[in-house]
Amino acid sequence: MTRTRTFVRQNPTAVRSGAIFAGCMLVFLLVYDRLADSQAMHGIKISVTKATAFFLDLFGYDVTTDDTLISSSKFQMGIVTGCTGLIPIAIFIAAVLAYPCRIRDKIIGILFGIVAISAVNLMRTVTLFFIGTHFSEWVFETAHFLIWQSLVILISIGLWLLWAQKLVRVPAKQ
Repeated sequence: MTRTRTFVRQNPTAVRSGAIFAGCMLVFLLVYDRLADSQAMHGIKISVTKATAFFLDLFGYDVTTDDTLISSSKFQMGIVTGCTGLIPIAIFIAAVLAYPCRIRDKIIGILFGIVAISAVNLMRTVTLFFIGTHFSEWVFETAHFLIWQSLVILISIGLWLLWAQKLVRVPAKQ
């Protein structure tokens, strides 16, 4: 118990940042749970579906969409709540909000993260459709659940590090 108190006294910024991050993630999970089956979430899934189909069309795939389903003559893929990119975006936003810097830098970081992670997630859904079209179901499932989910989280952390190192001006200590 004494070590914990000593750590808290010696590292107030780290403790505060950790508490902010944990609090943000708790709030996100509570909101996410409430929104998972909502019309708002359905609208986000439709947006991801249409954006994915748009880029697949640009790459020469003849696809159609029906609600949250993207189909071609060889493959079909549904966009579900987990395909929206909201979880890695929430992790990124929680990390930005927990970082000790100016509000302006936090706003820039949040906007940067939302755009960048959404682009990565779109690349994920497009490549998964490509993989599903040209490879076996096992390759698709592996790419979907093991490779891309991990990559999106790692890329999100990398984007946060990029933001913290290159875009944030930490005020000088007084």
